[in-house]
Amino acid sequence: MSDIIKDRGSLSADWFMVARYDKKLKETQFSIADINLAMNFFGCEDVRVSKGGNLYIGRITMQRKGGTPDNLITV
Repeated sequence: MSDIIKDRGSLSADWFMVARYDKKLKETQFSIADINLAMNFFGCEDVRVSKGGNLYIGRITMQRKGGTPDNLITV
């Protein structure tokens, strides 16, 4: 998970944006957290892929990039 989210080397990420949705207030709050703490807290559950192609690592959701011509392969 660290290689996917954080990467390695001098350009590796140190921070992680966390979004929290409050159902009662119907609003989303954003905060910045230390990436190692966030990965340990949010990523300690099952890994799965949705039918739409989203990757879930615990409570972390990653979406694939799609729908633009630059990701097409032509031969």
